[in-house]
Amino acid sequence: MITVEHVERLLDSADPDAALVVVGGAAKVVSGAGDDAGYVVTDRADLVESLAGRERTPEVLEVLARELDTAVGELGG
Repeated sequence: MITVEHVERLLDSADPDAALVVVGGAAKVVSGAGDDAGYVVTDRADLVESLAGRERTPEVLEVLARELDTAVGELGG
């Protein structure tokens, strides 16, 4: 569900309030995450913080995407 492309889009967003959300079973990056935005997986600030001290390599982005995808998958029980 959550891919490297989602992570890249969120990191590259010029909107400091951008967030990665899940709506209707699909992940997407949105500008701000209001009450109707769906389930907020992470926001840009938290994702940037999780990169602290690590180089933004394809491998690191893959790990971040996999971690976020696992977290969302575990919500389903």
